[in-house]
Amino acid sequence: MVNICDTFTRLYGRKPSPSELAQMMRMKAEQDAFKNAAMKPKLGAMGISGPSQERSKIAAAKRHPQGARVIPQRACIINNLLALGLLVDEIAEALYLDEGKIKDDIAKFKLPRRGLKPKR
Repeated sequence: MVNICDTFTRLYGRKPSPSELAQMMRMKAEQDAFKNAAMKPKLGAMGISGPSQERSKIAAAKRHPQGARVIPQRACIINNLLALGLLVDEIAEALYLDEGKIKDDIAKFKLPRRGLKPKR
């Protein structure tokens, strides 16, 4: 291994400053990494290292729970009214909502379903 300080002193006849020393060490590290590809972090298709991708996957799994989706009380009521055979306009009239909100809830929570428990 080459001693960076000695090489600099032989070339320039003085000791290197801290900034010059840092720059030379950075250059030496880049040279070593170029020679030995195993020292470089492995990058995925998006240019992200493997450990970073793993942390992202773990964080994403925590953000989006994979269990059964608990629905709000209004969606549970809509589900029960659909099970009784009421139409969307009748449900909207009974709950004092417009038909768009009822249709949105039906699409969002995939109603009608069986065995729903309302969020309390």
